[in-house]
Amino acid sequence: MTRTRHKRRGFSLIELLVVIGIISLLVGLLSPGIRSLTKAARTLKQKSVLHGYATGLELFRKDFEDYPPSELETDAFGTGQTVGGAQHLAEALMGRDIAGFDPTSRWCDDSENPDVYGPASMNRRKDPYVVVKDDGVYSLAEVYDVSGGGNIGNIFSPAVVSGNRAPVMTDIFGRKKVTLVNGERVKAGAPVLYFRADTTTKRFMGAEPIANHRQWIYNYRDNRDIIELGTVMDQTVRHKFDTRETTTVDGTAMDGLAYFYEKLRHPQFRTRDAGGAILSDKPYNPNTFILISAGWDGIFGTKDDVTNYNY
Repeated sequence: MTRTRHKRRGFSLIELLVVIGIISLLVGLLSPGIRSLTKAARTLKQKSVLHGYATGLELFRKDFEDYPPSELETDAFGTGQTVGGAQHLAEALMGRDIAGFDPTSRWCDDSENPDVYGPASMNRRKDPYVVVKDDGVYSLAEVYDVSGGGNIGNIFSPAVVSGNRAPVMTDIFGRKKVTLVNGERVKAGAPVLYFRADTTTKRFMGAEPIANHRQWIYNYRDNRDIIELGTVMDQTVRHKFDTRETTTVDGTAMDGLAYFYEKLRHPQFRTRDAGGAILSDKPYNPNTFILISAGWDGIFGTKDDVTNYNY
């Protein structure tokens, strides 16, 4: 009996192209979903990080009977440079050299406090109030890659000294590689903004002119200089909270200052008179503090911001 032998053959070129086409189509269909899941996971992780900061700030308040300040200092140490809320946050939680908070340091340099690294300083220090994992603690000069052409304007940040002095806490959405003072290359996120509530007042928005904002529970000015730097990824891209930007809300055009307060406004606490005119507003967290991460896109004031509202 004669057996017929069939030769084994591989895929033809056309069949391979069809398979490759199908795989490419599936990847294209799945990529947006995978990207969305990645963003959601990182946003959740950033919320956890902010919760850690909030816990650290509560421990700080227990030790020092108040939350750290967030006010913008416009003439830090007579240099004419500024120090704002984001830097005060890092100083309180980690210390300006990441070795723990020294109540006497206040961003000074060695000439103003010679024993800042000595035994007296270490005896005054508290252990860091948070553990840094996926977030970062870097100087602004490092975050904005000043050595690579970035710009931090008139903000105090002596990154030429080792030890990451005068740092900011950065979020976990590291999208840009920067060079640290020690030469290490890392992916840096955006600074986390910190605003302490002024509990001596109940004033906030309502029918008041926006020009009165410095007398309100939260003061935009505390982190104004960082907001005006632009994004970490591209400093030509402005944040929605920048006063030079305009955002329309319910048909009303707002500059970045007004939009900042609109985003802080708690919708459940707006009161109106019989004619519908706004009488008063309340912000989120009116008795504590606000923390804001710029989220995945690195732009403050967009939908993907991560905050501690309602903690």
